[in-house]
Parts: sequence; structure tokens; C-alpha cells
Amino acid sequence: MLAASSSGICHSAAFGAAAARAGIALDDALLGYLHAFASNLMSAGLRLGLIGHTDGQRILAGLEPLIASAAAAGRRRDPADFGSATFAVDLASMAHEMQYSRLFRS
Repeated sequence: MLAASSSGICHSAAFGAAAARAGIALDDALLGYLHAFASNLMSAGLRLGLIGHTDGQRILAGLEPLIASAAAAGRRRDPADFGSATFAVDLASMAHEMQYSRLFRS
């Protein structure tokens, strides 16, 4: 399998292809992907010291209905409606490698 950087495939597309190849139903793959995304954001909050472990679990539990709703909405959307614009993240990422220290070194 080619690395994402050499093939030009985004993470979500690679995840979708891997899920389809593994025979995972689309609804289950959508829920899993969105839950993993929310879990990663919650994990960042833990590492930053903004929330504790118990609060993190409460947040994830509270997000379950929203995650299910987002997955259902994704099924109804036309593929042409999907896209992104992350200009601020891209600008911040350009300076990342030159910063003195990085928060998530592991």
C-alpha cells in the first residue's frame, strides 16, 4: 500500500477504502470514524490538561447522539456537498516543524 503522502489520498478516503475492503457496513464505518475523531479531540483535551478522564468520558457519552446524527446526515448528502477549508490550520502547520518544543511528541 502506498503512503498517503505519495499517493495523494486523504485519511478519510483511505479509511473508507479499508473499511469497505474489510466488509464493514457503511453505517458502522461512519459511526466508527466519527467516534474515533471525537475521541482524538477529547484525548487532546486530556493531554492539554483542560479536562480530566472522567469528564472526557462524559463528553464522549454526551456526543453519541450528535455523532449518530452526523453519520445519518452524511448518508443523505450528495458527494458534491463534501469539502473542507482549513486555511488557519495549514498556516499554523507551516511553522510547526520550526517550533522549539512540540506538545504531542509521543
